[in-house]
Amino acid sequence: MFVRGKHLFNSIYKRKQYLCPNNDIHYLAREIDEWLTVGVASLKAGVYNPRHLTRYYFKNEMVEQFHISDRILQNILLAQLKPTLSHIVNPNCLHIYGPSGVKIATKRIQGALNSQSFNYVIRADIKSYYKSVQHHILIEDIKINFDDKKVISMLTNIIKNPIDTPWGTKNPDHGLPLRGPLSQLFSALYLKPLDDAFNNADV
Repeated sequence: MFVRGKHLFNSIYKRKQYLCPNNDIHYLAREIDEWLTVGVASLKAGVYNPRHLTRYYFKNEMVEQFHISDRILQNILLAQLKPTLSHIVNPNCLHIYGPSGVKIATKRIQGALNSQSFNYVIRADIKSYYKSVQHHILIEDIKINFDDKKVISMLTNIIKNPIDTPWGTKNPDHGLPLRGPLSQLFSALYLKPLDDAFNNADV
């Protein structure tokens, strides 16, 4: 876990090393052995609790940003959970496989075209999906799919993570930040009932 975290940080640092000398990235680089060791220990003990998200406002959008250390630690946690995903997530939920999910989808479509065994195709999207996710429902989904109380506790902490804004700290009861290390896992769990329902339809 420590080696994976160090590799992830070095990859980020290569892109950000020329930022202002006061940027957090340089402090984290100097103290990496200390904060990464503590972070990995908190994951192993099941007591990991992320720093608050930071919200930034732009003209046409609002963005929530993870602290770099949390992005790395949550990537490590995701790597530990990945072996369980095939037993939890709907087999037709391909986005959890990353870029290789496109290859899997293409292969399935080609197989359907060759066999002429297809029925219908639905092209759909959910407006503002990540913003609409209800925390209490997602946490219940996690409790249903995971038995480990430590994993449940850490994932709950991540979902309910407070947000620091220019007007104070917010504690929303809905919404997930975009591009978070665990966002794709959370979205797959939240939509699992819908994906399972499609399994019984000619789609």
